[in-house]
Amino acid sequence: MVNWLAAQLPLIVIWLQAKEPLFKRLNPQMRVKVAAALTALVILALLLMILAWLGARATRSYMRMGWKETPSPESKPRQAETEDWAKKPLDNGGR
Repeated sequence: MVNWLAAQLPLIVIWLQAKEPLFKRLNPQMRVKVAAALTALVILALLLMILAWLGARATRSYMRMGWKETPSPESKPRQAETEDWAKKPLDNGGR
């Protein structure tokens, strides 16, 4: 028991000598700067998460459409042409 207490003694001394938190030890001007920087960091992180979410939604909607349903802007729907290019099969006399 004595050895354990002797091993813990430096930690207890450090804990008892603990000062105020670093944020409270800063002068008021620096405290405002640190708080503003942390707030900006949180807002930036939220904006990045929203951007990733919107990108994922756009990607999923694009993936759901498929290749056939996304025509290019230049292409126009073609009209059915005559079938002169293909020969019709021989008529077997209606059998």
